[in-house]
Amino acid sequence: MFMKLIWLIPLMPFLGSFINGIVGRKKFSKSTVSAVANGTVLISFILMILAVYQLAGLPVEARNVNIKLFDWINVGHAHLSNGLLGVLNIAWEFKLDPLSAVMGLVVTGVGFVIHIYSIGYMWDDEYGYARYFSYLNLFMGSMLMLVLGGNYLLMFIGWEGVGLCSYLLIGYYFDKKFCADAGKKAFITNRIGDLGFVIGLLFIFVAFGSLNFDQVASRIAEVYQAGFNFAGWHLSGVTLFNVIGVALFVGATGKSAQIPLYVWLPDAMAGPTPVSALIHAATMVTSGLYMIARTSGIYSGAPVALMVVGLIGAATAFFAATIGMAQNDIKKVLAYSTVSQLGYMFMGMAAAAYWAGIFHVMTHAFFKGCLFLGSGSIIHAMHHAYHKTHNHDKDPQDMRNMGGLRRIMPKTYWTFLAATLAISGIPLFSGFFSKDEILWKTAEQAIVYGHKIYWLYWALGAVAAGITAFYMFRLVFLTFFGEFKGTDEEKKALHESPGTMTWPLIILGTLSVIGGYLGFPHLLGKYLGHIPNVLEKWLEPAMIHPHLTHAVQHASEGVEFLFMFISIAIAVAGIFVAWLFYMKKPELPAKFTAMFHGAWETVYHKYYVDEVYDAVFITGMKNFGYLLWAFDVWVLDGIVNGARNFTIIISEASRLYDEWIVDGLVNIVGKTVEGIGYMFRKIQTGYVQTYAFMMVAGFILLISYYIFR
Repeated sequence: MFMKLIWLIPLMPFLGSFINGIVGRKKFSKSTVSAVANGTVLISFILMILAVYQLAGLPVEARNVNIKLFDWINVGHAHLSNGLLGVLNIAWEFKLDPLSAVMGLVVTGVGFVIHIYSIGYMWDDEYGYARYFSYLNLFMGSMLMLVLGGNYLLMFIGWEGVGLCSYLLIGYYFDKKFCADAGKKAFITNRIGDLGFVIGLLFIFVAFGSLNFDQVASRIAEVYQAGFNFAGWHLSGVTLFNVIGVALFVGATGKSAQIPLYVWLPDAMAGPTPVSALIHAATMVTSGLYMIARTSGIYSGAPVALMVVGLIGAATAFFAATIGMAQNDIKKVLAYSTVSQLGYMFMGMAAAAYWAGIFHVMTHAFFKGCLFLGSGSIIHAMHHAYHKTHNHDKDPQDMRNMGGLRRIMPKTYWTFLAATLAISGIPLFSGFFSKDEILWKTAEQAIVYGHKIYWLYWALGAVAAGITAFYMFRLVFLTFFGEFKGTDEEKKALHESPGTMTWPLIILGTLSVIGGYLGFPHLLGKYLGHIPNVLEKWLEPAMIHPHLTHAVQHASEGVEFLFMFISIAIAVAGIFVAWLFYMKKPELPAKFTAMFHGAWETVYHKYYVDEVYDAVFITGMKNFGYLLWAFDVWVLDGIVNGARNFTIIISEASRLYDEWIVDGLVNIVGKTVEGIGYMFRKIQTGYVQTYAFMMVAGFILLISYYIFR
């Protein structure tokens, strides 16, 4: 029963968005707005739980439920170049399988917690409260459309929807130029990536003859064998799948913030902190990962595409981690950590460990949601302290202004610490299980299958793991330890956040600890009472394609244990260095930055990527636009205006010729005739005596002529 209602799951947030957007501000109190926004998301969450519970009760082979509401687009049939019969038949249909079930639970569960948190965080916003929750609901609905849609077109609608909502929410404080610019930056950057996604979808349709997930999956082996004819060229199945895989990944680099399109995500902190949590933890940035997992059948036959995914993912993980360790804004540190963690997820996809990538999506949603909401709790307290003491020139997000907050905000501290241990990859915390699984699967590709490039991926990922542990504990030490850096008045004004903000932290902090046990590694489970890897077993049917994969091989247990200990040692080393620099010898950071000033400046300024993009692309496009404008004004308009002026001159000459020559001659003749007529008109007076006089005068003239000739 509940599985048949999955179409209501995205509909409810859309309904909440519509209600609050239309009448929220004018008709509803803040409490009513909160009830509508949170109530609709809660209904979606409950429906998702019930539907997944029913799905779990089905046999493994039956865990693929499609609910079709109605046909939308039905163009007809066409014979494709590879001999398949294609039909563009798009229906409003929704799909519930193990993959969409996991993603749906993450989106609705974490999203609901963030909605609750938003009540306390946004309560003081007198004018935008309803607008904020309307946008937040729209964001949730779009992401659920993306996750639960039964075909690529509905996925694309949700894909574009979250892109629109990122613009609306990142630029929520539109009266501030930085926020408005950040919203535009996110929107435009994602449009670039979306072009690749659209190209990939077009190739999928013309090659497979459908955009329905199940129909595409059923034809993968056939298309892989037959290949595809395009513009007179025959593409083999491998080449076709590589083209589709790379094109779709271009879209993923936009939504999931990978090199080179990652630049929008760090600026996404311009929006309210709960928005940052929703974007970074549960919605938009996971879109690209979900899309690749959903298209895993194609990627499994696309080795070049997987190599590109792995290379970009590993490079992004390392690159963003190095930037994160030099930032002082607490939200910027977390933003770059998100970019880095997304790189890990793509590494998992590249190693064909799709379930491990989704596993890290799930655990990352828990600990990153907790970290961002925790940072929001800190910023909320700092902002309140500065406002109360009238120190409005201080930055409430700068970690250098904090310190000693663990005694003032204990709930925020303990939950933040749990999430930090998780992202650092410390054993028993969720991030350890998921990140270590990705690193191991990457190394296993090199060890077992001899794919040497995966050693590069593993090395970059391992170093990034150590850097992550370093900068996250740098954040913890600067924020929660030592003495408060502000005045005594500011310190007295600090307080723990209200329950609507701390309870979500407790929930997500708890999940940051226990969430990883759903994917308990086989190696440890074997020696600890045969603990099963529930998540891998659950996701396997949705993402395994035997017709394109070789028999699975594994490295020895001893090697796996070795790499696990290496991973743990790297994380511990990162934490130790952070403790040494910021607790034991706090003078070391200044000495280190002075010693490597140039390198530190480069990293602090994010390798000047934004400046390069601005100079090359933004300024370049502006200059190119100016060049086109100048060409239009001086050349095209010059030609058009010259032709216009020449035509005016010719027409003016024609007018003068017509008026003075043609009309002049005609008018002279007319005037002459008119003059003669006027003269004769004088004779015709109508009086008899005049006529008699004229007759006598004429007679005299005639006689005179004959007499005097």
